[in-house]
Amino acid sequence: MEFRKNMETTLAGLTSLLGVNAVIISDMEGNKAYSWYRTDLDKRDIRTSGEELVSMLKFSQALGVNSNIGGLTNVIVRGSRGVAILAPLRDSFILFVSADQRANLALLLVRIRRAAERLMGILGGERLGGEAYLSP
Repeated sequence: MEFRKNMETTLAGLTSLLGVNAVIISDMEGNKAYSWYRTDLDKRDIRTSGEELVSMLKFSQALGVNSNIGGLTNVIVRGSRGVAILAPLRDSFILFVSADQRANLALLLVRIRRAAERLMGILGGERLGGEAYLSP
């Protein structure tokens, strides 16, 4: 129970944003460690699995290395109804945020970075690919 409360407190800056409808934390084996949905309809409609998150992150890491853009900080997928964002939490976990078109993408990315910093302190793990996830 305390873990869930710590997560809710840590993620409050994200879950309070207009348009955010889901937050999921998955480990690198695809197991969901935490999930939050704004409504039961969001829970029904957002069917993203932990395995899908891991697969997308690994694919994007390879693209980042091959395109020489540096260490991966976010994967952003925009669609006609909203945006899905993945943020690696070192080598151990993935933060997934889903938001509809009402969300302010710039503010959402700032809040994701802030939440990721806090989550890495709670969850631990190794640095992603040997690089620091966030700049000092």
